[in-house]
Amino acid sequence: MADDDNTTGGAGGTAGGTSKNKLTTTSKTAGHSYVTADQDREATDGDTLYYPQELFTDSQPNGIQFFINARRFGKDNTVEDMNGNAAATNPNVIVAEEESDQNRSQADQGEDAQKQSGAVLAALLAGYQANKFLAGNSGLTKTAGSMVAAAGLGTAVNYAMDAGNWIQNMETVRLLKSIQLHVPQSIVAGYTANWNEAELGIAGILGRYGNSGDFFGDGGLMENIANGEGAEFFTRNLIAGAANIPKAAGANADLGALFEVTSKKVNNPFKEQLFKSMGFRKFAFNYVFSPRNPGEAKMVQDIVKTFKYHMHPDIEEKGMFLIYPSEFAIEFMHKDENTGEVSRNMNLPKVSSCALTNVKVTYGPDGMFNTFANTGGMPTETTVELAFTELETLTRRRIQDGL
Repeated sequence: MADDDNTTGGAGGTAGGTSKNKLTTTSKTAGHSYVTADQDREATDGDTLYYPQELFTDSQPNGIQFFINARRFGKDNTVEDMNGNAAATNPNVIVAEEESDQNRSQADQGEDAQKQSGAVLAALLAGYQANKFLAGNSGLTKTAGSMVAAAGLGTAVNYAMDAGNWIQNMETVRLLKSIQLHVPQSIVAGYTANWNEAELGIAGILGRYGNSGDFFGDGGLMENIANGEGAEFFTRNLIAGAANIPKAAGANADLGALFEVTSKKVNNPFKEQLFKSMGFRKFAFNYVFSPRNPGEAKMVQDIVKTFKYHMHPDIEEKGMFLIYPSEFAIEFMHKDENTGEVSRNMNLPKVSSCALTNVKVTYGPDGMFNTFANTGGMPTETTVELAFTELETLTRRRIQDGL
């Protein structure tokens, strides 16, 4: 544990740098084993990185597991780990099957999209020429020739893509390496629906009276327009519109404003809210790592580096394209006090595939940078802020699935 005599103070540290923070050496704790400082521990895919050491024990039964879904690419169709070696993958998890229920495009459909793109391009061009013909902006002969040319272009695009094999399926695989951390704060699952305000204006009358009896009969639309409020509504708008004619000629006669101020009435704008889409859920986790021994200190370094590594894109050999970063599958976990088994916490919502959109690392507590003695400058405390954004638009069916 930390004492008062052996911490090296950095900028903002204590004068003289004499507080006693030492790393104690322990070989294992209940539920986990880890490598101590006197062992040469190299981070290799296949390890489960975890913090703190007592995670998923009786004193720390709740945690979060971050699974890593990486993309295979390149000539060898492999995933590289942080050391440039082929990363170990989990053969028991088929990511494409997990993603098949998600409301998003699938990464393994690249070749199919390639083969169909020529036909889609031809259809769009042909539809454009047909619309020009129907609008009277193009003659029949020219339109027919353009549609034939569009079909030929689509065929040529398909042939070129097949011959060049430009697009290959980008298979996503689950790495054996994962990260297990404690729950740092309250868990918040926020859901947002995007609605836009719209004014229907005169068209709103159709929505209000359009189904009131027969169109021309009693209580129908035409009766409501011709009598009472309907007649006043259309008369006022007709006169106000006509008043714009002399205004355009230089005369200022705002009859619409006159009607409003004298009658103390304004047109009902028939405002409505139009549903557009669902927002993406966001999850934030803020961690303060204060290692107590060499095993935890090295583990913290590996955890931070793993998050940073997998949030960044890779680059293809020729440098023309960036490969999407890895995705994260996040699960809230709980250790059963009776069986001792660690499994997903069924009382909390599931989380779909997420992108890690922000990582902020602060070395040193409270604006001070301190290091452990005899460690080559190992920080005594590291704060990490993680921000994730879910990658699919949720629907009622996905809510039924537990999200």
